[in-house]
Amino acid sequence: QTRSAVRPPMDVTLVIDTSGSMAGAKIENARNAASTLVKSLKDGDIVALDTFSDRAQTVVPPTKLDARSRQQLLEAIARLQPQGSTNMFDGLTMGEAQVAQAPATHSVRRVVVISDGIANVGPSSPETLGAIAQRGLRFQAQVTSLGVGNDYDERTLDALAVNSSGRLYHLSEPKEMASIIKGEMDLLDQTLASNAFVEVV
Repeated sequence: QTRSAVRPPMDVTLVIDTSGSMAGAKIENARNAASTLVKSLKDGDIVALDTFSDRAQTVVPPTKLDARSRQQLLEAIARLQPQGSTNMFDGLTMGEAQVAQAPATHSVRRVVVISDGIANVGPSSPETLGAIAQRGLRFQAQVTSLGVGNDYDERTLDALAVNSSGRLYHLSEPKEMASIIKGEMDLLDQTLASNAFVEVV
């Protein structure tokens, strides 16, 4: 049976760890995952790109996707380089603040954190970071965590996903990237409503 309904426009903030611990294969996997996700989104979706190392910064502010802006995002992702320490608290807070400003038309909202999860600057316990992720539920935003490297901090990244009713994936091999991102996008494409409830009488 063919689905007649399509998902509403999506608002996504990519929050990418560019700390020194991400050097080598990790940052390559992070760039590949972010690029694959941007290519999978639809024209009209809104995407922002934030990074965090010693501090968080916005690389690309929330931007509506079209052919030109998609290419600009892909070029910005390709330039990401690792250095410094890991202030995940600031990165997550910044990403959440951007998704909080999503227009009502973009009711599918995600913060996608790509990191090895080894936070070492600012509040960095799984409980504290999980509580930040949970705040996003006030505006129907969930966190998708993509853990890179075989030594990623599963406890921290899992706390982000669990506390926001999101999902955690482990990106250990580049060849897994496309299928994992496709699976996540397929799930998001099936999202026809957010903040819904069922009342049983």
